[in-house]
Amino acid sequence: MLIDSYNETISIKHELIELLKKDVNKFNKFSKKCREELEDDRIDLRGAVLSGCDLKGVDFSFVDLRLADLSKSDMKGASFLLSDLSMANLKGASLYRAYLHGANLYRANLTRVNLQMANLRCSDLIQADLEYSLLGGADLSGADLSSANLSRADLRMAKLYEAELSGACMAQANLKMAYINENQAVSILKSMDVNVGADNVGENNE
Repeated sequence: MLIDSYNETISIKHELIELLKKDVNKFNKFSKKCREELEDDRIDLRGAVLSGCDLKGVDFSFVDLRLADLSKSDMKGASFLLSDLSMANLKGASLYRAYLHGANLYRANLTRVNLQMANLRCSDLIQADLEYSLLGGADLSGADLSSANLSRADLRMAKLYEAELSGACMAQANLKMAYINENQAVSILKSMDVNVGADNVGENNE
């Protein structure tokens, strides 16, 4: 019985991956129905390989995507509300204007990811690798970036209010016009080679 159940789970996961590759809108309808009917259960896409796929506007809200490979995929405008992306590979992906409020991105590979104008409020980015990522205009308010790698990241005009930055590496990060508070500015300035404009702390930080 356990083997049958395991095989059924693998089969369903495979079918969902194929559906995503063929028709994002149909997957979104399925995802919405699951949220309405299954309540606490998540769609299980752990370890799914979706590298280089066109997933614009996909609804991954509440989906379990741990260890998934989403590298180089186009996910502009996608929703990852409260989804679990811990240790997932998103290297080189486009998440422009994506909604990742409360998402779990613990130790996720986000190098060279386009997260411009994305909503990352209250997300878990502990130990995430964001080197060379584009975060211009992104909202990281309340996000936990403890020990994250933000070296050479572009954070121009990003909102970092109440974000946890302890232990984060921000070497050569671009923080011009970023919205930060005074305590965060002091923490950031302790990092080496950080590009911080004179107007970071002052009129932009209310």
